[in-house]
Amino acid sequence: MQKRNFLQATVISAVLGLGFVSAMPAANATNLIPQREGEIETTNLSCIVSAANCIRSSELGFTVTSLEYQDIDGNTYAPSRLFVDKGATENNWGGGIRFGFTDLGTNTSKDEYWLRPVAYGTNDRVSEGGQLEVGRFRFDFGKKMAEIMLELFDIEDAFKTGIIKTDGIFKTNAVAQGGLLDQNGNNGISSITLKNASYFILQLGNRGRDSVFRSGDGVRLSGFALSRSVPEPSAAIGFGLLATAGTFGLKKRKKVSEEIGN
Repeated sequence: MQKRNFLQATVISAVLGLGFVSAMPAANATNLIPQREGEIETTNLSCIVSAANCIRSSELGFTVTSLEYQDIDGNTYAPSRLFVDKGATENNWGGGIRFGFTDLGTNTSKDEYWLRPVAYGTNDRVSEGGQLEVGRFRFDFGKKMAEIMLELFDIEDAFKTGIIKTDGIFKTNAVAQGGLLDQNGNNGISSITLKNASYFILQLGNRGRDSVFRSGDGVRLSGFALSRSVPEPSAAIGFGLLATAGTFGLKKRKKVSEEIGN
């Protein structure tokens, strides 16, 4: 299984000033993944979990809105819920949502936190006991972020997962069509960088008859956001470190840089 520890360790070291980029205060960095399990409260869906396990925007530093999406046949699916899940743990969140120690499809490494959608069917019922990780989400930061770095785990349906819309500049280490990424194989990781973006709309996973799986292809998300670039003279050090992590331990692929529509 691919590990993401290298990316997180590199970014944390560079951003939080553990001897690498001392000039850049921690306030410049936002971890998109809270380091505790629970449900992300979106702007349009109240948490179904207990108050103690509900992660609100005041804790995040940004807002998330869950959006409807369609499959290839035009079937419309209700907005998905969004959870923070730690690898190799078991949780029963209620409402028919249960995460196993080992899930039906997508499984990340032990002790790593990832965002995972919980998909609903066209009948508004939770799919696969909450273990189908498909959804469309809008992330809003309220200001331009110098860089937003995303990792997408276990894409097996090509050109179905990725950026639908943003006001920033899109780059990726993967082959892409517009903002949508090629498959990266079982347990693979692909990366996206958005520059000078205040928001993005992201499709995670795919369902419908064009999926390689009967129930659909689930995908998980991790990432960081930097509110401003590393100041000189630390810039060369900081971006050198981030460049080293640029492929996040994966084999280098064709790079794509373009604007996705505002």
